[in-house]
Amino acid sequence: ELMEVDADFAVIVDTNWKNSRNSARNAEYVICSKPFSRNSRQDDVVLVNISEQIPARSIDGEWMGFLKTSPAGTEILRELLTDLFQAGPQTPPMQMIDVLRLLVESGKPVRVVYTAGNWLDIDRVEDVLAGSSFR
Repeated sequence: ELMEVDADFAVIVDTNWKNSRNSARNAEYVICSKPFSRNSRQDDVVLVNISEQIPARSIDGEWMGFLKTSPAGTEILRELLTDLFQAGPQTPPMQMIDVLRLLVESGKPVRVVYTAGNWLDIDRVEDVLAGSSFR
């Protein structure tokens, strides 16, 4: 579904973040231009903010870690990162959520595709083992 979005940048967001199996971990929460609704598929919903520190009342969902770029979006991203790193390494090191925030702050729309649950974050060997029983 994410790959079918016609946008330079698109992310997938889990609206079921309160019941996520990942809730005991640091998560990347998002604020979007519109909350999830029945019309979300027809509306162009875009990312407004992404952070590990968003008040629960403002969270529209959890970023699932996927960023889709078009060929033009890839070039925009390459230019943004080249400009950013010409001065040397970033301190502290940047994470993908920092890159997404930079895109938003620079006026580049990042489209949001909403989904609800049924995924598992795999970061460690223990996650792979837990994933074998994931339903």
